[in-house]
Amino acid sequence: MATSTIVQQQTKPIISAQANQWSTGICDCFDDLPDCCCAFWCFECFACFTAQRFGECLCLPLLDWTACVPPISLATRVAVRHRYGIQGSICGDCLYVSFCNVCSWCQMSREMKRRQQTLTIITTQSEVMTSQYLVVTSHPGTSGVIRPGRVIRFQSAQVRRALRSAVTMAMNVVIQQAPVVTSQSSEWSTGLFDCFKDMKVCCLFYWCFPCMACRTAQKFGECLCLPLIDTISQAVMIMLDVPIIVPAIGLSTRVAVRHKYGIPGTIAGDCVQATFCSVCSWCQIARELDHRSKPLKIINFQPAPVMMQPVAMTTPPTFMPPPPGGMTAPPTFMAPPPTVTASAPSFEEDSHRDSRRHRKQTEMGVYSWLLLLLSVCWLLPPRGCHGSRILVVPVDGSHWVNMEVLVRELHSRGHHLTVLRPSNSWFIRESAPHYDSITVMMGESEVGLGFFHGMVGRVLEARKRGPVLRFLHQQKELAALLRTAHRATCRMVTTLLEDCSLVAQLKDTQFDLMLTDPAMPTGTLLAHYLHLPLVYNARWTSFGRYATNFLQERLVILPLYRELLRLHFPPGADLPSMQRAADLWLMRTDFVFDFPRPTMPNVVYIGGFQCRPARPLPPELEEFMQSSGEHGVVVMSLGTLISALPMEITERIAAALARLPQKVVWRYVGKKPSTLGNNTLLLDWLPQNDLLGHPKTRAFLAHGGTNGLYEAIYHGVPVLGLPLLFDQFDNVLRLQVRGAARALEAATLSTEEVLEALRGVLKNPSYRRAMQGLSRLHRDRPLSPLHSAIFWIEYVIRHRGATHLRSAAYHLPWYSYHSLDVAALLLALAGASLWAVLTACRLLSPRLVPRHRKT
Repeated sequence: MATSTIVQQQTKPIISAQANQWSTGICDCFDDLPDCCCAFWCFECFACFTAQRFGECLCLPLLDWTACVPPISLATRVAVRHRYGIQGSICGDCLYVSFCNVCSWCQMSREMKRRQQTLTIITTQSEVMTSQYLVVTSHPGTSGVIRPGRVIRFQSAQVRRALRSAVTMAMNVVIQQAPVVTSQSSEWSTGLFDCFKDMKVCCLFYWCFPCMACRTAQKFGECLCLPLIDTISQAVMIMLDVPIIVPAIGLSTRVAVRHKYGIPGTIAGDCVQATFCSVCSWCQIARELDHRSKPLKIINFQPAPVMMQPVAMTTPPTFMPPPPGGMTAPPTFMAPPPTVTASAPSFEEDSHRDSRRHRKQTEMGVYSWLLLLLSVCWLLPPRGCHGSRILVVPVDGSHWVNMEVLVRELHSRGHHLTVLRPSNSWFIRESAPHYDSITVMMGESEVGLGFFHGMVGRVLEARKRGPVLRFLHQQKELAALLRTAHRATCRMVTTLLEDCSLVAQLKDTQFDLMLTDPAMPTGTLLAHYLHLPLVYNARWTSFGRYATNFLQERLVILPLYRELLRLHFPPGADLPSMQRAADLWLMRTDFVFDFPRPTMPNVVYIGGFQCRPARPLPPELEEFMQSSGEHGVVVMSLGTLISALPMEITERIAAALARLPQKVVWRYVGKKPSTLGNNTLLLDWLPQNDLLGHPKTRAFLAHGGTNGLYEAIYHGVPVLGLPLLFDQFDNVLRLQVRGAARALEAATLSTEEVLEALRGVLKNPSYRRAMQGLSRLHRDRPLSPLHSAIFWIEYVIRHRGATHLRSAAYHLPWYSYHSLDVAALLLALAGASLWAVLTACRLLSPRLVPRHRKT
């Protein structure tokens, strides 16, 4: 809205009787003890009633808790300064309300009361003006013509009535003549969303909002860095999980601009606009400052003496010194009440005034409801649980690769994570940006990476024998591994619980959750010792329902922990019951990959949660991939623990890969095979997920670990499996029955078998079609596995556990759990029925069968 600014010689005086300073100091509490006591005992009520007395919404100060710097207190102090012409700056007001908010509200309350003793009237008369503003602090005896504490439009008749009331009460009146700068428009020159009227300012605010806000504040005469307080405040309040954040500086600057240029409005309206559209609000302020800074056009400025009508005076006029504030003006005087003739306002003036009043009341009503809604939203408890303290007890190796994905995601959501690790850990770093660590000092580990290489060699040698001997040897190796691993785990838990300072540190931290892997019971024991809610990130456990697992549990594992449980846990505590008492099981499996099974409410399936879209490869690796042409690339990896097979098997695989037209990327650590071809690139580490997601990848030669298989499913890459240990045989079998993979026996494979199997997977399109079908099914879900895992972890934190999801079967006696009591009852009933039938038959048989008489 374009307006022309005019400087017109005034024809009426400016009447003022107030200084441009605060009437009381910030700490002058003894000047008004009732207000001071009220503010001390019930500050919120006092602030609300003071805001209402100032003409603002009653519940407006309740929004002060939505920012580090109280925004409503700051905006109200700025408005009071501008209304009464008190010198100051937003920066100074910010310091007052931040460090002494109660005293600041008391000072504003005292100022409003002191201003009731005098009347401040600013009036001009000009042909080009249609209305003016009247600032009133009190109106005793005016019969409601002017309301106190308000800024209203007025016409000439109202001015005369106000002047008559002022001089009737013999108030100090200072008369000064000066030119008045006015504008034909008292509204914003542009709307809140008029971005296209100044695209440059809009774009600059969009791309660098803090810089432009600082420049706008400096242009307004405030401190350059003042708007940065809003940015810092928002960061702090987000960490505290406050849902509504009111920018204190943005709100106060908007209030100051309105009062400086006489733009109507309320702090409530400014609060809504500055909160929900902060960038647009600052853009509007910048456009307004640019518009108001245009050169002024001066019309007919002629100094003229100030004239007043002669009145009958009983005493001569008394000349007074100029008012405080440094105004340069002719001498002023006090006189008895002059005779003022008032004329009634016209019908058009009354209609215009009534419409303005009605529109303002409607606006106040809308803003009041919006502020009430904001207050209710702020008072509601937050749904998130950001900033929770989580204790993580992982299992080393490939299990840590999975756990670290959850740790990173939880850290990005504002949680504080502490990882408990042994000093001889393989992959868990002691320092990382996304978690803190507690290191338990341990001796040299009995289970190292070399242990698994030796175990693979022994297992492969045993698999050359018959199926029975192979099975028995594998169970023997597994039992030996479990015994060694659980012995180390028991020693670590004992060391931890016997360290009083470390236990005290864990208790003082007051963790909200235990996140652990149940493959080893360290986290389970510690969670029950610290009484923490327990969440498992599980693929398999050391305990199960199968016969072999039951025997391993009873004969190998549980005897190792009896002494530990006796010393540090209540009588009757047993490890299987502790493990079954977990609040939540995050199972790293998906029914696209696994077979259907009955499940429980506290089991959440998150298979493939570590998968993500492929990222760009390093330049050298990308160049190698592109050099494969139309044949593509085969990726080979044997997992985290096994970097290489026995040399004779490695030589056969390398010879088979050398005969392929495809390029090969092989994760390999060790001596270079002599049969390695020119098409094969050996790397000690490779970005597996990014390689599998590359469009040049044609097949994946893998050992059958779940991490690699789920990444292959996610990206739709067919698999040739070489299972070696643990659950890898079952994993490859699950894909093979779905037509997406093929398995090889690593112990007896030959070069021709590897070559024939690879060619089959590469050339037969059914493998790729089956795998891509699994990929579509795996991706088609309402919530990604990672987000589902994070939601349920935070669910347990919010509710301090999830005992209502646990099955009651875990608390049943063993005979009830296995329904032996029911079986005994049925057998008893069947036996009783049979006995009753036999008894009845024995009793009735003599009567039914006739006896033969002797002849």
